[in-house]
Amino acid sequence: MALNAALLALALLAGFRCGEPGSIAPSLPQMRARLSEVKGRAARNTVQVVGNNVSVGGVLSLAATMPLYGPAVATWKLGFPLGALARSMIDGVNRPSAIALALLLPHGVPEYAGFTLMLNSVTMWHFALAGALRGRRPQWTSLLRYGAASLAAGCFVLGAAAVVECYITPAIVGLLMGL
Repeated sequence: MALNAALLALALLAGFRCGEPGSIAPSLPQMRARLSEVKGRAARNTVQVVGNNVSVGGVLSLAATMPLYGPAVATWKLGFPLGALARSMIDGVNRPSAIALALLLPHGVPEYAGFTLMLNSVTMWHFALAGALRGRRPQWTSLLRYGAASLAAGCFVLGAAAVVECYITPAIVGLLMGL
């Protein structure tokens, strides 16, 4: 898990470095209208975000099953776009950085922790298979139990992040905007 977290941090920094600063920022009235629209559809949005998060985690976990470099590729695909997105939001013109951070951090940190938990289950299988190739006998029941627990915990964290994204993040942004 520490290896995934380190690679994710590296990918985030690389994405941030390669990203382009945003040049199109909505006006304050446009932001207020969009915020009230998001608040009005929070329940429906939560279901969609949970489905999206779990499907992205599943796709990343499938990508991580590639031999040798799978977990690294999946982690990189997860971190690099977020770094570029952060750069476009934080450096955007006329957008206060506190609001940009409020849009990313409250749900983004647990969301990426959930993705990392899901990737961790696949990484454990990689280490077990590498050990089996070197003659060590893997503890398959233990691997299955820990892998399933890691996947379940990842799905739970992604669900919690979706609730934060749809209910708490708009409330924080509303407070920062004075609504």
